[in-house]
Amino acid sequence: MGLMWRQRRFFVTTASSFGLNPGSLKALLDLDIDNPSSMRSLAEAWHCDASNVTWLVDQLETRGLVRRQVSTIDRRVKTVSLTDLGLSLREKVETHMRTAPPELLALDDVDLDTLVRVLRKIGPM
Repeated sequence: MGLMWRQRRFFVTTASSFGLNPGSLKALLDLDIDNPSSMRSLAEAWHCDASNVTWLVDQLETRGLVRRQVSTIDRRVKTVSLTDLGLSLREKVETHMRTAPPELLALDDVDLDTLVRVLRKIGPM
């Protein structure tokens, strides 16, 4: 549990350091770069109410990180896509999140190999 809470704190701290809240950061990281998503499909994917998606997208749009557009297939549907600024911020966040914490950097090769082997057993990396 301690490890999970530490990872949660890392995510919250990361969001804050980039001027986002955790929900907005998750949204920024989840958006498909190549395929704009409808607001409805985002609500389904994020397991939340459409009003929550609207709130998250509003926050990202205000910062110029995403763009809402009318779907080319159905004018009643709005899609959300990353802007160049959003993509740039996402890349910075991903780089930050991939930086190994000091505790991992302190592991020797044998321990690190063991950790990777165990983690692969419990899920994709």
